[in-house]
Amino acid sequence: MSKSKKDKNIKKKELLKKVINNRVDIKYSGVPNICFSLTDMDDDREEEFAKQRKDFGFDDSETWCLMASIANFSIPRLKRYIEITDGMFENSNTKQCNQLLKAFELLVRDDSFCMFDDDEKKVVEKGLKQFPKIFQGLWW
Repeated sequence: MSKSKKDKNIKKKELLKKVINNRVDIKYSGVPNICFSLTDMDDDREEEFAKQRKDFGFDDSETWCLMASIANFSIPRLKRYIEITDGMFENSNTKQCNQLLKAFELLVRDDSFCMFDDDEKKVVEKGLKQFPKIFQGLWW
């Protein structure tokens, strides 16, 4: 990347970090796992998407592959849920949660291209079947 383009990106990033209408753009806040925007700094739509993130907490690019956005959002939270609740309840859902977690991790692997061998397809199918079974029990 040329020095002038790099300087331009730095200036653009600093501008986007600034508070506009008393709200910071979450994409550039440095807080992990809250923004799954798929655009680059030099994308022509970045200004529009920055406004969407400030208004709604996400931008349209997160809907380009909503499956990946949902899985990426869920993976660290599901891991933490499993850590916290493992063995907490007599009728634990840890096994099903781990199956769902493995499915999510496979779904987002390789930029969500979803290229699976036969065994991985079975893992994904089995894990996703757990979601409706355990969804209402994901609390502690």
